[in-house]
Amino acid sequence: MWNEIALLQICEVAASKAPVDVLVSEPYLPYVPEGWNGTLVLAEAQNLGGSPEYLKRLRAAPPRTRMLRLGDAEIARSGHVGVGPWDIGPIKLALKAVWPDIALESVAVSNAVPWSRASSSGANANPDDLMIDHAVEFWRQLVDCWQPDLRHVVTVGKVAREVAKRLFVDGASLLPLRSPSPNYLRRIAGMFCSSDLLRRYPEVAAAVEQVGSPDGDADSAVFFACHAVSIARTLR
Repeated sequence: MWNEIALLQICEVAASKAPVDVLVSEPYLPYVPEGWNGTLVLAEAQNLGGSPEYLKRLRAAPPRTRMLRLGDAEIARSGHVGVGPWDIGPIKLALKAVWPDIALESVAVSNAVPWSRASSSGANANPDDLMIDHAVEFWRQLVDCWQPDLRHVVTVGKVAREVAKRLFVDGASLLPLRSPSPNYLRRIAGMFCSSDLLRRYPEVAAAVEQVGSPDGDADSAVFFACHAVSIARTLR
């Protein structure tokens, strides 16, 4: 059961023990929409090092706002959750290709590591081992309190996959996908012809008909959706 008061208390305790080099000490609760369908998408970590204005607003906000920053009122009006790979990336198309009947608006979304850090130059830095260990403990307590009725956990990237494998071992299928980073995808997607991929992966062609191509690089989105379908086939 979603007990926000109890879950926020877990965030408060985790904030007091957060790694010293994170940009914001408070972790945050996942975005869970009304009518949640049991699918949880986990990206890796917020890119606060590359978002100075957003970081400034977060630091000026009260702790409770920082802990509830996914899916806040402003984000809800824009139709975005606040997790970049979900909001602007190809993940939605990929899920529709894997599960044609899925209601995308009913998917829960978060980051596997609910903290961010920056390099000495101020740019975003990947989570280190200490952050990952803290994230696993945070999620373990969160899941114990929440007791979610999970059907599918979709991870995007190596870090998210590692966190999920240490946590979600019973009751939910795990769909481990590669990083949807635009730079990463463009390098590989450029080796393929999208029209050929759509012929070979009719599930993806049907998903494009249903939801359209995401904003940005359509070729990369098609390639990523084919990747998701290919991985899902091996898990059935």
